[in-house]
Amino acid sequence: MLQVFTSFSNKRNHRAAILLGTFALLSSVGAQAQTTTFVSPNIQNFSPSNLGSSVLTFTPTVIAGGTGTTGYFTETGAAGFGAFGVADGNNNQVATAIQLDFDERTFAPGSGSSSPNTLRFDLASLSYTNGNGKTSGFADLSKVEVYISVNGAAYSATPQLKITGPQVSGNDQGPIYNFGGGTTPPPYSYATNNNIVLSPAPSPGISTVVIILPSSATAYTRVGVRIILGSTNKNQLLIDNVTLRSGNASPLPVELTRFNATSQAQAVNLSLGYGLGKEQRPFRSTAQRHRRRFPDHWHREGPGQQQQPARLHVRR
Repeated sequence: MLQVFTSFSNKRNHRAAILLGTFALLSSVGAQAQTTTFVSPNIQNFSPSNLGSSVLTFTPTVIAGGTGTTGYFTETGAAGFGAFGVADGNNNQVATAIQLDFDERTFAPGSGSSSPNTLRFDLASLSYTNGNGKTSGFADLSKVEVYISVNGAAYSATPQLKITGPQVSGNDQGPIYNFGGGTTPPPYSYATNNNIVLSPAPSPGISTVVIILPSSATAYTRVGVRIILGSTNKNQLLIDNVTLRSGNASPLPVELTRFNATSQAQAVNLSLGYGLGKEQRPFRSTAQRHRRRFPDHWHREGPGQQQQPARLHVRR
């Protein structure tokens, strides 16, 4: 029986596709072979054109309905795309809230060893005119909560970061600011619980949030992100450009997306496709008969920057 091994790898990840006769089997080489690291940075900008392997996908869940509106908005708060959030419709303290669960991503070994892995997003606090004819900013019961899950652990009951409006008499004292119109505090750590209370207007609010994530210097690290937005008193909270970034530009993967093998006389034709990636190492194909492995008979260098998936064919 002819056995054909087709493998691909990056600097810290290695997998193989094995053909036994005409049956293809994807199997692992090494304990971490079933882990697929993400293309860094992974970004969600809430635009319909935001497609491909570099997108940080998410699932929204309304957790407090009220009379408000949740979902996609433009960056100025109108209906459309470009941001995501919640707009409260009542001049009271009954919150409208939504939960965004971003799909887990895996950081490769070496990521974060010299510069940190990070979560980053932009924040805006817009306003309607409330029932008193005043404009309401980031109200005292409005909130942004960020939860981090590491290696599949359940989300904690206490967020790693909580931002609330100023706790002063009256509920229309909070800051009002567009994207980029507030401050960027020093990065917060995922390992602590940070509770931030904004100062009353006209003090600026926080428009860029950065959270330092765990390092995966010696092992793969899986990270999940949950963000909850809640607004009251006709406040509108929006987020944009939610980004997971791998520290110190660690190697990115080559991902096998398709593998086909066809027996033809004394030969086997292979056709495979691979996804987007950087710093790719070569694809190699090796044949084996009766457990005797032959030298590599096909070698395909991976370019430093692969923009499109490729279809490759080999005949032995």
